Amino acid sequence: MILSFGEIPQPHEVLTLVYAYAEADPDTFFTKDEQGQDILPTDYIMYVVDMLIKAAQEQYQANGLKNIQIKIIPAKNKEGKEIYRIFGMATAVRVHITYQMPNI
Repeated sequence: MILSFGEIPQPHEVLTLVYAYAEADPDTFFTKDEQGQDILPTDYIMYVVDMLIKAAQEQYQANGLKNIQIKIIPAKNKEGKEIYRIFGMATAVRVHITYQMPNI
């Protein structure tokens, strides 16, 4: 799977947009570094990116995503508890790969 936050230089065909969504509890959203500063919640972000990948592969037989966008929005759930909503959107593409990465 090719992932790009911009354009893909290889020849490819654009298939469609794919979307993903997750909710996170603010108490477990951020982790702290050695100085006590909040660290970006990569686990939740990677979970949403993984859902985008699966949707693109399963629904459209895509082998790439481009223009990946992640938005994190503070909100409240039905019970009034504070949550974060993590939205993901990307363009599913089929890349015409002629080059294989060497095995390391």
